Amino acid sequence: MPYYFYAAAAATGIAGILHLMLFFNGSGRGISNFGIVFLVSGVLQLFWAIPMMRRWGRRWYYIGIGGAVVLITIWAMTSAKPAYMRKSTTNKFFEYYKSYLNLLSL
Repeated sequence: MPYYFYAAAAATGIAGILHLMLFFNGSGRGISNFGIVFLVSGVLQLFWAIPMMRRWGRRWYYIGIGGAVVLITIWAMTSAKPAYMRKSTTNKFFEYYKSYLNLLSL
């Protein structure tokens, strides 16, 4: 059973390192809001490996679950495109239709 805690701590630490790498890779172009999100989440995930390894208790586990839910929510909100930004298939249909009519009129 204690191996589960070490595996969770290792996975959380690796995720934190990856988030920090994403922040530092993008910081050469300037710090953006997304960069700040990666920085904060990476630091928090690296910190979070400590309570997992030392088994600080259920309260800390629930705080970690809440943090994961917040990160997933932020990811979902930033990765989903609004309807006005999506590529519409109807516009492509009309473009092809107009091209077809132009070819017929030649």
